Amino acid sequence: MPKPNVIVDRVRSLDLPPRPPTAAQSRPGLPGYAVVHLTGGASLLHLSDPRAAVWEGVLDDLRQANEPVYLETDPNTNIIKQVLYPRSVIVSGIAAALAGNLHEVELEISHALHFLNAANPDYQQLLNALTVARQQGTPVLVTETLDDHEIIDVRTAPAPFAAGPAMMVLRPAGPPAP
Repeated sequence: MPKPNVIVDRVRSLDLPPRPPTAAQSRPGLPGYAVVHLTGGASLLHLSDPRAAVWEGVLDDLRQANEPVYLETDPNTNIIKQVLYPRSVIVSGIAAALAGNLHEVELEISHALHFLNAANPDYQQLLNALTVARQQGTPVLVTETLDDHEIIDVRTAPAPFAAGPAMMVLRPAGPPAP
């Protein structure tokens, strides 16, 4: 069962609030929220989060490429807490957990080491999804942590948009951000 606070979907559009010039801001960070419209709903990007500017760029790049995004949100507020890029891969091998609780997972055509941790609360579901994908030779979306390449999500890809590319992001008029 997928986690209720995790969304893997395609970005349809981003609605950005008007931003005052940087010199006019009285406090660090940017006020307000950006609304991230997805195929199946929407989430909020809190612009005062220090990661928001980077995440905004990543979300827009994925929108333009019509690629899915992994969003972890706060279950009470729907505010985005983590943005990761799930990759569509073929699982070519799953090694037994030899060193502690880690299974090494081989993904085509990656040369990096990828791991599935038996201590993960979703371990059995992730292992089952990886095993079925390997047996059937079907591509799956694999999301992993940035630092240690631990696999935290495995699922089938969401369907691409039916008609044309995703909507454009309309940025507010005014001086460009630094």
